[in-house]
Amino acid sequence: MRPTILRMKNCRCSIESMVKNLMSYGFSFAMTCMATCMATCMATEEHFEKGVSPIQYVHPIEGTTTACPLVSLQGSLLRHTFAGVPNYESLENGDAPEPRWVLILSESEIQRLREEGFIPQEDIFTSEARGWVQLIAPYSENDPIPFVNKQVVVEGYLGSLIFHVHTPIAIEAVGIYEIASR
Repeated sequence: MRPTILRMKNCRCSIESMVKNLMSYGFSFAMTCMATCMATCMATEEHFEKGVSPIQYVHPIEGTTTACPLVSLQGSLLRHTFAGVPNYESLENGDAPEPRWVLILSESEIQRLREEGFIPQEDIFTSEARGWVQLIAPYSENDPIPFVNKQVVVEGYLGSLIFHVHTPIAIEAVGIYEIASR
């Protein structure tokens, strides 16, 4: 087994994260996260290796043949600040900043995802955010910091997000590796 820099364990939840969700997003969202997390905690490392999915944030992408596949994506990792509430349009016009991790895929990686049926055949990326995939960090938002502006391989579940969507697809990471260290 190769060494991992970041690796998801049986459970990524904590009382701290549940309280943070409650304070940030309200009771309904916090309860949804807690219920999802409780189900996730039941998936042991053994089940995880056998393919039982501990997915918490991504959902199937419309127009694809495989729901939330476990994939390895190669790209460049960056931290980008998107425009948030109230309009999700412009930081300059007063929208709140929403910093997010983004994995930038090459054209060949996008084509591979199309050929494998993991993303739709039609072009889902905009020209200004070509190949951008929102990354959900394995443990905490600070975990990917050592990989900023580096070529990495991210292993995780590919899907789309229901809330706070900033890219057409997202990956819920279970591992991040610098290409030189693989």
